[in-house]
Amino acid sequence: MDFEHKIYLARAENELNLSMMVQRISNDKKMQVEIFGMKEDTYYSAVISHDYYSIFYAAKAYLLLKGIKTSAPEEHKKTLDEFSKLADKGVIDIELLKIYQNLFMKADTLLHIFELEKGKRGKFTYRRIPQANQEPAIESIKNAKIFFNTIFRLCKDNSALESTEIFNGVIIEESLEKKEVLKEIKIINTKVEQVTKKHQTPWIKQWTLHTVEISIEQVELITKKLSQSLDSKHNWYADFKNDQHHYIIFHGKIFKIDRMIKSQYNKAKDYGLSLRIPSYQLDFH
Repeated sequence: MDFEHKIYLARAENELNLSMMVQRISNDKKMQVEIFGMKEDTYYSAVISHDYYSIFYAAKAYLLLKGIKTSAPEEHKKTLDEFSKLADKGVIDIELLKIYQNLFMKADTLLHIFELEKGKRGKFTYRRIPQANQEPAIESIKNAKIFFNTIFRLCKDNSALESTEIFNGVIIEESLEKKEVLKEIKIINTKVEQVTKKHQTPWIKQWTLHTVEISIEQVELITKKLSQSLDSKHNWYADFKNDQHHYIIFHGKIFKIDRMIKSQYNKAKDYGLSLRIPSYQLDFH
């Protein structure tokens, strides 16, 4: 998957470079005649087409990193639809989606590779006088650069997040009904807090807080064991996270949070509140 998304990013960059080369040729009549032996002309429609394909391949690269693969038939429409879903969830900036949609409809007008409703066709009209298309071509290059550079950075960040193999967190020993699970976890540090009224756990005298490290290979198994080991008579939770995911574990209930989608924390917090865990203890962000 990592190799495949890099291929799409390379194709996206190649298309963007081609669009800038074609724009330069369109603007330089002397180059057309003296170097290429062509008659004077403009190729702004090709600029827009290459910019669209740059965005299309960049979008496919990012979707792959999110575990989403699009293919024929209707590959272009499926790719835009999946990208739109990420924007709706807040994973992708809505401005990137607007850039994509704009080039999508321009490319449809030029290349006829989509089946769009007639009502959407009017948003861009290809001008039959070539020079008149210079302005939309310049705009398309600017937007394609923004889109590619942003997606490239997001892909780089996402790859770095996935390479983080250690989860860090805190387990309160007194929260465990079965303490054997601690023998399977690497404890980095331990501190003891005397219970006060704020802790809202009057049945015990102290909290023994273990700072732990859990490897990515262990995380699923340890999560399940912790959920089974937490006190069944009182409501506690344990949690640990890396840069990408955050596990929040209650007795008999586990939440796996994608940290890029902040709204996913709401269900975990609501569940904790339903157990009468103090809200200040549920500040997971």
